[in-house]
Amino acid sequence: VYAVLGLGYSQLNTPVDWFSRIHPDDVGGYQRTLIDHFKGRTERFEYAFRYRDGDERWRWALQHGVALRDEAGRAYRMIGSTGDITALKESEQQLAKKSAILETTLENIDQGITMVDRDLQTIALNSRFLELLAFPPERFRAGFHMEEALRFNAERGEYGPGDVEQQVRERLELARRFEPHEFERTRPDGTVIAVRGRPLPDGGFVSTYTDVTEQRRAEQALRE
Repeated sequence: VYAVLGLGYSQLNTPVDWFSRIHPDDVGGYQRTLIDHFKGRTERFEYAFRYRDGDERWRWALQHGVALRDEAGRAYRMIGSTGDITALKESEQQLAKKSAILETTLENIDQGITMVDRDLQTIALNSRFLELLAFPPERFRAGFHMEEALRFNAERGEYGPGDVEQQVRERLELARRFEPHEFERTRPDGTVIAVRGRPLPDGGFVSTYTDVTEQRRAEQALRE
């Protein structure tokens, strides 16, 4: 434990020594979690927190523990493990930062974007996509299956007259090929949406949706 935490015996000898090294923002949660376990509210103790190592640097530790209890159920000893998870926490923080940057980017471009996995489950989308296709945000959050979106469109006449189930089935069969695709679709309100999709290396694909209505009207006017 001393080697893992980067502390010497003289620095970590008593519970007081240990509590004094836990980050002020984490020590309260640490104590509450520990007490909950001692009182039998949880089967095991588990808590991740920041602490000061021997060089006075903040690092992350993860502790697991189980209290041994007497016949009355009272804890009289604690057996557990302590590990340094600083590298893991730093990776998580970097990933969270990158995810925040990606989300900000997706929400500030003028194209709709969706990403689906090999099972055609949506794993990412932006609000512009919902806006362009007039999808209710409360119904179409990340995680919906592509079949649900296709059926929603078919039922409201986005694909024109015809059997809803057949329209959904045909489009699902095309989607499962995971082939590059590029086409335009004119919505019932006259909006022209250019759709472009590219397969992903591990299956699934990412698609962009662009409103080209004004461009097509200008081209038509020019031709006339």
